[in-house]
Order: sequence, then C-alpha cells, then structure tokens
Amino acid sequence: AQAEKVASDKELERRKAEKAEAKARAAQIRQIVDQHRVPQSDDGEPFYFQDGTHIKRVYVTAEQREQLVGGALAIARYGKSFALVPAAVAEKIRERDPNAVIDLEAATSSSDDVDDAYKGFEVPDDLMW
Repeated sequence: AQAEKVASDKELERRKAEKAEAKARAAQIRQIVDQHRVPQSDDGEPFYFQDGTHIKRVYVTAEQREQLVGGALAIARYGKSFALVPAAVAEKIRERDPNAVIDLEAATSSSDDVDDAYKGFEVPDDLMW
C-alpha cells in the first residue's frame, strides 16, 4: 500500500511539473509575440487561412500579404486571436509549441495535390449543365 501511495504521489508531482512547464512555455510564447508582432491594418484586406478545419482571417496590407505568401511573415496564435510575426520569430515560437504557428505551406500545397490528381482530365469548353 505504501509503494502504491509513493507511485501515485510521484505521478501527481510529474503531472504538476508538466502543467507548470506548459504554462511557462505559453507565457514565453505570449511574451515573444508581444515583443515582435507586426501591427495589423484594420482597414486592410482580409487574408484567409485554414486553422484546423476552420477558415480564419486576419486583415493585412498588400505588402504584408506578399510577405505572408513569400514566407517572410507568419501567423501565430495569440490568445483567442492571431498575430503576424516575422518568420525568424515564428521559428522560436515553433520550438516551444509547434501548434502555436499556423502552417500556411501545408494549406497551399494540399490544393496543388488535388489539381495534380485531375491533371489528365480537361474540362470541355462546351460543357452544359
């Protein structure tokens, strides 16, 4: 009975340590985003991206859109919203939590795979519905 209690105490301590470590990482990510976030334009154009199974959007300028598509900027989760951060900062965040940075490349590459699957099937010009 004593050995079981010791084992359960150790398990409880391990869980507490994991929770504390996760909380510390979340605080580090929040601080990194606070220090390096790129100001977003409320009157800019919407930039749509996939977050899991949902389509989300952030408002960006034309220059920011080019940087997002080119990989110079990334989108990081910031509380319940999102923030734009430089790519180098996104890598620091990804080291702490890979799920804290939105993977824009995976979303764009999956649509290319669908196009490749239908490459040999051309749509006729005279198709009538």
